[in-house]
Amino acid sequence: MTDWNLARDIGREMGLSRKSLCGHTRPVGSGYAVAVASARAGLRLAVRAARLRASAQCNRVLVPSYLCATVSTALAKEGVVLDFYRVNSRLEVDVGDVSARIAPDLLGVLIIRYFGFPLDQGLRDWLVKQRNLFILEDRAHVPPWDEAPPAPPISCAVYSPRKFASIPDFALVSFAEQPPAIRVEDTPDRQFVLRRLLGLLCLGVYEDHRYGLALTLGRQYLRRAEQDLDKRYSLARPSAWGMRAYASVDAGELCARRRRNYTSLLGKLRPTCLVQPLFGYLPDAMTPLGFPILSQERDRLRAYLIGNRIYPPVHWPLPAVVPHDEFPEADKVSRSILTIPIDQRYDERDMCYVANVLNGFS
Repeated sequence: MTDWNLARDIGREMGLSRKSLCGHTRPVGSGYAVAVASARAGLRLAVRAARLRASAQCNRVLVPSYLCATVSTALAKEGVVLDFYRVNSRLEVDVGDVSARIAPDLLGVLIIRYFGFPLDQGLRDWLVKQRNLFILEDRAHVPPWDEAPPAPPISCAVYSPRKFASIPDFALVSFAEQPPAIRVEDTPDRQFVLRRLLGLLCLGVYEDHRYGLALTLGRQYLRRAEQDLDKRYSLARPSAWGMRAYASVDAGELCARRRRNYTSLLGKLRPTCLVQPLFGYLPDAMTPLGFPILSQERDRLRAYLIGNRIYPPVHWPLPAVVPHDEFPEADKVSRSILTIPIDQRYDERDMCYVANVLNGFS
């Protein structure tokens, strides 16, 4: 195990301070934006918007073969048929496969901004030629504070700022044009919100005082909250707590720190056959969700990192609805990927430590 005298772990869940809940709310975004409690609800709202502009026979949505279970489940909750298309080992879309699947029963096409990175050039060129498709862009990995609203050919974008900051409940659905009227419940899902809020506040107590019980309770509350959300997927507005926490985020500092940390780690990491960055570059003015790496020995690497107090999530295990044998490249990425935390809590010293640990893996 690598020596380390820093007092904090890398990659634990973010805590919430009471101060973040005491401010004012603010407008949720420019253009045609609707605030909902979660990105799951945002995806369902987008599907309903697509249905209101399509014929009754349209019930099929093209989705990438590399996605998380919450996305596929949210879409399935709306009763659509999921039709998977190929992505390669760099998570670039096979536009030929997408084109071949377009038919009169198509309701829309889902594209995903993986880890916040821009869409690949081939997909952008293809999108420019599309005129009558409903294109839903999953921007859950993109911070909404510095991103322009969607514009044609993108019809709609869904953001999940609680992936970037401690926010009990808040997601944003942004449309390129005036959306049809869709009912969103005025009453927040109180059980989900309360459990999320208590969980984040407990983690905040742990961060400040290192009370082990606060960490345990915080994780329990958050786990129960996600279970609540998976069961109900209600189309509810965010709570006042969620709106205040969203408004309290220092977006400029958040984005700048994540960019600095990504660049720092990229410069210090020595790629090997066991550890490779998925993206060996950082585009201008782009804020990454994390630092994704690929490893042929992913599970052994993850255990090694956890042993050194670095806690990398997996984005993502492929859901069972994806036919793994039909999409071997997506399956291979899913079995080899880890996301190294580089969020705004960390600095140059932390990135030096993370790089030293990764470079020491053999």
